[in-house]
Amino acid sequence: MRCSTVYLGSLHPNGCSTVGVNPTRKRPRRVTLFSLLVLLLGSGLNLARAVWAWRQAHALIDLSLSTSLPMTWLSVTSLAWAVVFAVSSLGLWRLRSWGRISTLVAVTLFHVHIWFNHIVFDRSDYARQVWPFAILHTVVVLVVVWGFLNWPSIRRVYQEHDGLAETGEDQ
Repeated sequence: MRCSTVYLGSLHPNGCSTVGVNPTRKRPRRVTLFSLLVLLLGSGLNLARAVWAWRQAHALIDLSLSTSLPMTWLSVTSLAWAVVFAVSSLGLWRLRSWGRISTLVAVTLFHVHIWFNHIVFDRSDYARQVWPFAILHTVVVLVVVWGFLNWPSIRRVYQEHDGLAETGEDQ
């Protein structure tokens, strides 16, 4: 028998043992929404950027851009980040602690990567004029993600689910 939902209580009507958890509680809606945001914004936008960079690489070579960022580099790294965020989103949605931790690490390293690209590849004055906004964006994203995933009730959900996973009761 497979318990498809995480319940926090003593016994679910389908026979799944759920010691120490409330039987009426499923995955919190905000965790579901957050995992979908990670999937759509993290994975979806990076996938779109990878496809765009790959398709436009030949046309952009002749243009004088505000960056010297190679389009192949942008498409490959964007595709890699799309995969990382998709896996992290799956872990968040399945209430796995590795999903929570991988999302924290991925979002942080993604912004380090963005700033690496800015510092190494931005070459015009205009490109550097948007840095204050980019700094604000980085700070806001990091505060929201780290704040949400370290919120006591959210951490508790992942810890409780890990307790069930160790005993095999979430299967």
